[in-house]
Amino acid sequence: MTVNTTERYGLRLMLLLAVFYMDNPNFPEPQSLSNISKSMNVSRQYIANIIAKLRDSGLVKPIRGKYGGYILARHPQNISFFGMMDSLGEKVSRFECVANSSTCSFSKKCPRRNYWEMIESDLEKALAKHTLFTAVKYFCASPQKSFSCKADNKMRKKTL
Repeated sequence: MTVNTTERYGLRLMLLLAVFYMDNPNFPEPQSLSNISKSMNVSRQYIANIIAKLRDSGLVKPIRGKYGGYILARHPQNISFFGMMDSLGEKVSRFECVANSSTCSFSKKCPRRNYWEMIESDLEKALAKHTLFTAVKYFCASPQKSFSCKADNKMRKKTL
Protein backbone atom coordinates (compact mmCIF):
# COMPACT_ATOMS: atom_id res chain seq x y z
CA MET A 1 0.00 0.00 0.00
CA THR A 2 1.32 3.39 -0.95
CA VAL A 3 0.12 6.41 0.97
CA ASN A 4 -0.15 9.40 -1.36
CA THR A 5 0.64 12.99 -0.37
CA THR A 6 -2.98 13.96 0.26
CA GLU A 7 -3.46 10.96 2.54
CA ARG A 8 -0.20 11.63 4.39
CA TYR A 9 -1.07 15.29 5.00
CA GLY A 10 -4.64 14.35 5.87
CA LEU A 11 -3.47 11.86 8.48
CA ARG A 12 -1.11 14.46 9.95
CA LEU A 13 -3.95 16.98 10.05
CA MET A 14 -6.25 14.50 11.79
CA LEU A 15 -3.54 13.70 14.36
CA LEU A 16 -3.13 17.41 15.01
CA LEU A 17 -6.88 17.89 15.53
CA ALA A 18 -6.92 14.80 17.76
CA VAL A 19 -4.32 16.35 20.09
CA PHE A 20 -6.52 19.43 20.49
CA TYR A 21 -9.58 17.23 20.95
CA MET A 22 -7.94 15.07 23.60
CA ASP A 23 -6.56 18.12 25.42
CA ASN A 24 -10.15 19.21 26.14
CA PRO A 25 -12.75 16.69 24.85
CA ASN A 26 -15.74 18.72 26.08
CA PHE A 27 -14.63 21.89 24.29
CA PRO A 28 -11.90 21.15 21.72
CA GLU A 29 -10.24 24.29 20.42
CA PRO A 30 -11.15 24.88 16.76
CA GLN A 31 -8.17 25.23 14.45
CA SER A 32 -8.29 27.65 11.55
CA LEU A 33 -7.05 26.75 8.09
CA SER A 34 -4.29 29.32 8.53
CA ASN A 35 -3.09 27.82 11.82
CA ILE A 36 -3.14 24.30 10.40
CA SER A 37 -1.37 25.43 7.23
CA LYS A 38 1.40 27.21 9.17
CA SER A 39 1.83 24.36 11.62
CA MET A 40 2.13 21.75 8.89
CA ASN A 41 4.05 24.01 6.48
CA VAL A 42 1.56 23.17 3.72
CA SER A 43 -0.32 25.68 1.56
CA ARG A 44 -3.65 26.93 2.86
CA GLN A 45 -5.40 25.88 -0.36
CA TYR A 46 -4.07 22.32 -0.12
CA ILE A 47 -5.23 22.11 3.51
CA ALA A 48 -8.65 23.49 2.45
CA ASN A 49 -8.98 20.70 -0.15
CA ILE A 50 -8.09 18.05 2.43
CA ILE A 51 -10.48 19.55 5.00
CA ALA A 52 -13.27 19.48 2.40
CA LYS A 53 -12.80 15.73 1.91
CA LEU A 54 -12.70 15.11 5.66
CA ARG A 55 -15.76 17.33 6.22
CA ASP A 56 -17.73 15.61 3.45
CA SER A 57 -16.90 12.26 5.07
CA GLY A 58 -18.12 13.44 8.46
CA LEU A 59 -14.70 13.24 10.12
CA VAL A 60 -14.29 16.95 10.88
CA LYS A 61 -16.81 19.69 11.38
CA PRO A 62 -16.58 23.45 11.02
CA ILE A 63 -17.10 25.83 13.90
CA ARG A 64 -18.21 29.25 12.72
CA GLY A 65 -17.40 32.61 14.24
CA LYS A 66 -14.45 34.78 15.19
CA TYR A 67 -12.67 31.93 16.94
CA GLY A 68 -13.93 29.27 14.57
CA GLY A 69 -12.10 26.64 12.63
CA TYR A 70 -12.26 22.87 12.47
CA ILE A 71 -12.53 20.16 15.08
CA LEU A 72 -12.98 16.41 14.96
CA ALA A 73 -16.60 15.44 14.42
CA ARG A 74 -16.36 12.61 16.93
CA HIS A 75 -14.04 11.15 19.55
CA PRO A 76 -10.68 9.94 18.20
CA GLN A 77 -11.53 6.42 19.42
CA ASN A 78 -14.30 6.37 16.84
CA ILE A 79 -12.14 7.38 13.88
CA SER A 80 -10.24 4.53 12.25
CA PHE A 81 -7.29 4.77 9.90
CA PHE A 82 -9.36 2.93 7.32
CA GLY A 83 -12.07 5.59 7.54
CA MET A 84 -9.53 8.37 7.18
CA MET A 85 -7.69 6.73 4.28
CA ASP A 86 -10.97 5.90 2.58
CA SER A 87 -12.15 9.51 2.78
CA LEU A 88 -8.83 11.02 1.67
CA GLY A 89 -7.91 9.00 -1.36
CA GLU A 90 -8.54 6.13 -3.60
CA LYS A 91 -9.79 2.81 -2.34
CA VAL A 92 -7.04 1.13 -0.34
CA SER A 93 -5.97 -1.63 -2.70
CA ARG A 94 -2.78 -3.45 -3.61
CA PHE A 95 -4.33 -5.41 -6.44
CA GLU A 96 -5.78 -3.51 -9.34
CA CYS A 97 -8.01 -6.42 -10.39
CA VAL A 98 -9.66 -6.44 -6.95
CA ALA A 99 -10.33 -2.70 -7.02
CA ASN A 100 -11.53 -2.77 -10.62
CA SER A 101 -12.34 -6.13 -12.21
CA SER A 102 -12.51 -4.60 -15.69
CA THR A 103 -8.72 -4.15 -15.70
CA CYS A 104 -8.17 -7.86 -16.29
CA SER A 105 -10.00 -10.06 -18.75
CA PHE A 106 -9.40 -13.09 -16.48
CA SER A 107 -10.63 -11.52 -13.24
CA LYS A 108 -13.98 -13.37 -13.18
CA LYS A 109 -12.30 -16.76 -13.72
CA CYS A 110 -8.98 -16.06 -12.02
CA PRO A 111 -8.14 -18.56 -9.26
CA ARG A 112 -5.86 -16.01 -7.56
CA ARG A 113 -8.43 -13.22 -7.34
CA ASN A 114 -10.22 -14.76 -4.33
CA TYR A 115 -6.92 -14.89 -2.50
CA TRP A 116 -6.12 -11.27 -3.41
CA GLU A 117 -9.59 -10.28 -2.14
CA MET A 118 -8.84 -12.02 1.16
CA ILE A 119 -5.58 -10.08 1.49
CA GLU A 120 -7.42 -6.83 0.71
CA SER A 121 -10.00 -7.66 3.37
CA ASP A 122 -7.28 -8.34 5.94
CA LEU A 123 -5.62 -5.03 5.12
CA GLU A 124 -8.91 -3.16 5.56
CA LYS A 125 -9.49 -4.91 8.91
CA ALA A 126 -6.00 -3.96 10.10
CA LEU A 127 -6.52 -0.31 9.18
CA ALA A 128 -9.99 -0.36 10.77
CA LYS A 129 -8.71 -1.59 14.14
CA HIS A 130 -6.21 1.27 14.48
CA THR A 131 -7.77 4.52 15.61
CA LEU A 132 -6.71 8.12 15.88
CA PHE A 133 -6.86 7.74 19.66
CA THR A 134 -4.43 4.82 19.75
CA ALA A 135 -2.08 6.65 17.36
CA VAL A 136 -1.95 9.80 19.53
CA LYS A 137 -1.43 7.70 22.66
CA TYR A 138 1.39 5.81 20.92
CA PHE A 139 3.12 8.95 19.66
CA CYS A 140 2.80 10.71 23.02
CA ALA A 141 4.29 7.71 24.85
CA SER A 142 7.17 7.39 22.39
CA PRO A 143 10.57 8.58 23.63
CA GLN A 144 11.11 10.23 20.22
CA LYS A 145 8.03 12.44 20.38
CA SER A 146 7.51 13.89 16.95
CA PHE A 147 5.02 16.52 18.09
CA SER A 148 3.71 18.26 21.15
CA CYS A 149 1.17 16.15 23.00
CA LYS A 150 -0.23 19.21 24.74
CA ALA A 151 -2.14 21.58 22.53
CA ASP A 152 -1.49 25.28 22.71
CA ASN A 153 -2.67 28.37 20.87
CA LYS A 154 0.59 28.82 19.00
CA MET A 155 0.63 25.27 17.66
CA ARG A 156 4.31 24.71 18.40
CA LYS A 157 6.77 24.27 15.59
CA LYS A 158 7.17 20.59 16.46
CA THR A 159 4.45 19.23 14.22
CA LEU A 160 3.23 15.83 13.21
